[in-house]
Amino acid sequence: MGYLVFVKGRKSRKLFSDRFAIISSTLYSTSLCFTIGLHLFLLLQDKSSAIIISTVIIGAIIGTCIGALETFKSLLIGYFHGMTAALMGTMLGAILVDPSLCRLPSLYSLQIEQNIIGMSVFITLLTTVTFGLLLASFRV
Repeated sequence: MGYLVFVKGRKSRKLFSDRFAIISSTLYSTSLCFTIGLHLFLLLQDKSSAIIISTVIIGAIIGTCIGALETFKSLLIGYFHGMTAALMGTMLGAILVDPSLCRLPSLYSLQIEQNIIGMSVFITLLTTVTFGLLLASFRV
């Protein structure tokens, strides 16, 4: 889905203003990198420091590629939001795996698998809806 939005945005990049480029770069890089950061941390929980570094690098690369479609301002914004969203997704994954990091009650630690599945499905659906709205906004 992310690749489809990238291709569609690349085709119609000359039709929009700088303001739309910045908004679309922010929205696209934030939602995609947040989802990637969350899912990578949930899939590879054993190597948390390597996951954090790799998600930040992946987020920065994705944000830069998305922002490079339009202007230099959107490139910087895409880079920043991609990196930040990847960190946020990784932090949410860490809290889902170990709720005691936020001093949540022990009741939440009994439902770790249910919380992980529910939150990852919700984030994926939210990202799908966001990409659908972004694709709809590319139509002129």
